[in-house]
Amino acid sequence: MLGSSMVSGNAIGEMIRRALITRVDDSGAVQRVQVDVQGDPTQEIDHVQPYGLSGIPPVGARTLLL
Repeated sequence: MLGSSMVSGNAIGEMIRRALITRVDDSGAVQRVQVDVQGDPTQEIDHVQPYGLSGIPPVGARTLLL
């Protein structure tokens, strides 16, 4: 029996959103991107990159938001 503290698979799926990168700012210590989620542009958010790998995502690239 699942306890009430367990998160269902559907709830996890609802936390993930697909987005389109509309702007990239690589001038600071942390790379920032602006994304468009279903026609609603957001403020700049941090773009997390794996240790040892770096790059600039192209404008128009698709991404996942958690």
